[in-house]
Amino acid sequence: MLDNFQAVIFDMDGILIDSEPLWRQASMEIFTSLGVEMNEELLNKTSALSSLDFCKVWYSHQPWEGMSFEEIDKEMEKRVLQIIEEKDVTIPDVKQTIDFFYNHGFKIALASNSSLYYVNRVLKKLNVEKYFSIVASAEQVENAKPAPDLYLHVANELKVKPEKCIVFEDSIVGITAAKAANMFVITLPAQEDFSKHEFDIADKKIKSFSQLLKELKKSVV
Repeated sequence: MLDNFQAVIFDMDGILIDSEPLWRQASMEIFTSLGVEMNEELLNKTSALSSLDFCKVWYSHQPWEGMSFEEIDKEMEKRVLQIIEEKDVTIPDVKQTIDFFYNHGFKIALASNSSLYYVNRVLKKLNVEKYFSIVASAEQVENAKPAPDLYLHVANELKVKPEKCIVFEDSIVGITAAKAANMFVITLPAQEDFSKHEFDIADKKIKSFSQLLKELKKSVV
């Protein structure tokens, strides 16, 4: 399998760090303070969007006054980073997985809907900056995930054809973006989402990086 690929692109939230619950908590606190009634169905549909797109969707359902989209975006990011600095929210065995690909000569990149400031803070916290030759944010392209723009941008920066890239994603939004870019997608859904058929559009579904590492090590023996 690995012989067919030259690069590995990681999403961040839900792949490098278990931050989805943190974003959800921050958004609920802020939106509730603005008088917005949150509901689980819409939260689940919008959780993987960029913060600005998240705000736009919720505003279209329940307009508010008092804070702009940009102000909410910055406040959510601030609250999530505070928690990340205080707690270890690293996804188990993801560092070992990054190290495996790095040591086997793959180009490694990160593609996130989050801001570059946030992404770089997290990479520094995890002490994995050295592995990533390209770090990209939705800020750098016209359309965030689920559009393919970000992944195509990263492939272009890596100078690798899209079909030669492996992508790690945890959300339908991210999987949709990577598949639209014609990349091979490995998904690590949240435990409660693993059996959902929507995730079957990925090329491979794993329950843990530990499981994947065992398979990868066998494949290169």
